[in-house]
Amino acid sequence: MSPTSEQHDRVKHLLTSLRDSPTREVSDGVLADVYLYLMNLSTGDFHWYCNKSESTVIEAANFLIRLMAYRSEEVNRWKAKLQECLRRCASCVQGFERGKVTSKNTYVVLSLGNLTFLRPNHCQISGRLFRADFEGIFYRLGEMGAL
Repeated sequence: MSPTSEQHDRVKHLLTSLRDSPTREVSDGVLADVYLYLMNLSTGDFHWYCNKSESTVIEAANFLIRLMAYRSEEVNRWKAKLQECLRRCASCVQGFERGKVTSKNTYVVLSLGNLTFLRPNHCQISGRLFRADFEGIFYRLGEMGAL
């Protein structure tokens, strides 16, 4: 089921608001809206992070990188779709790498004057992203028969 133009506009507005006010806490409802938007687009030959994607899709995918810090069936479905996306398209892999930096700088970082801090409850995200990098590397090495 593809998102309606109303859902697209709502998610675009939410992401703009979150980007413009990165210190704002994110509710489960906002996460669900963005998650459902992205997952409903993820059929057939889908792309989340490259120039074959519309800007709202890329922004939603970047925002949802925070799901690496969560554990649930929905997150496992998202991770499976993420892996599918990245296995199909080298440009999406590059975009995902850029997206990790963008997501951390846009949605996770608090700035106070010249000092920058990670929010305490988001420190897990950076650690899990780092671990996810290694898991992806080992997965690819295993596919190539190098392990």
